[in-house]
Amino acid sequence: MERYGAQLRSAFPTADINKLISDDGKARSLLHLRIELYLSGIAGYASSADRLWRRPEQDLRAARQFLAQPFFDKYPEYAPLRAKITPQHTPALFLEMEAAELNRIDLLEEVERLVERGGSAEW
Repeated sequence: MERYGAQLRSAFPTADINKLISDDGKARSLLHLRIELYLSGIAGYASSADRLWRRPEQDLRAARQFLAQPFFDKYPEYAPLRAKITPQHTPALFLEMEAAELNRIDLLEEVERLVERGGSAEW
């Protein structure tokens, strides 16, 4: 997963997240936390993608549940922010979210194959 390696070399896009919500309080902190957990969850699965087949079925089902939804489906209250996440306005966050989405789709496909087969993967 080359996209995962690219993510490791970049800093977390806190400055870009701060551009999305002008509130200095709880709302911005909560958005930051949710994006951080979402991106790190996908990065965690991507970092061990070549070993997914070793995970117990219960773990694969949990992975499938986590990977089943894009960020804005998981958190529909942030849907209005989607239009603000652009290469021009929030370039670092845009790249992180784009890479995470591509990884999420690839990982979900592989996890679903593993759950259906109950067998090994070929990464």
